[in-house]
Parts: sequence; C-alpha cells; structure tokens
Amino acid sequence: MVLLAGTSVAHAGSLDLPEAVAAEALEDQRAMYNISSVQLGQMTSNAQVSNTHMQGAFASGDNVLGAGAFDHAQGISTVIQNSGHNVVIQESLILNVNVAP
Repeated sequence: MVLLAGTSVAHAGSLDLPEAVAAEALEDQRAMYNISSVQLGQMTSNAQVSNTHMQGAFASGDNVLGAGAFDHAQGISTVIQNSGHNVVIQESLILNVNVAP
C-alpha cells in the first residue's frame, strides 16, 4: 500500500479497517486510571541552629561547580553546597515510582 497526500492506493485488494473506537470507550484507559499507589516511606526533617557566632578573621573557599560536573550523569543528580558559616543543611528526596502491568 502506498500513501500519497492523504489518499491510499491499494495494489493487492482492499484493506478493511474496523471502525474507530468511541471516546467514551477510551475514557477509562487514560493515564493512571485505576492503578493503585502505595507510599512506602515517610520523611520528617527538623533542624535548629542557635547561639552561633563567629569571631576574628575567617574565610570561605570557593563554592563552584566546574565545567562538566554533570557530564555523563545518569539518574538523579543532587548538589549540596555549603558556605561553612553557621548553616544547617537538610536534604530530602521522596521518589514515587509506579509500576503498571
């Protein structure tokens, strides 16, 4: 069969196609319809910084991501950068994965 500008030319007999499926019949087949989800993890973060002070001379190093830092990275990449001066760093990640048959 050859398709030309929206018309079909059949060389070896006719091609009988079934009728199109109605939108109502497809309504229950969209996205994640009727697929259950279970959350297996829970995360609670709590941090406190108090009564901190800095005295005298202090210096920080550079806080830089160099060129190519993520070259060939796969999956999930995270970056945590710290100034080093009286900070609390909290990082959390919940990844939801749905596996459907």
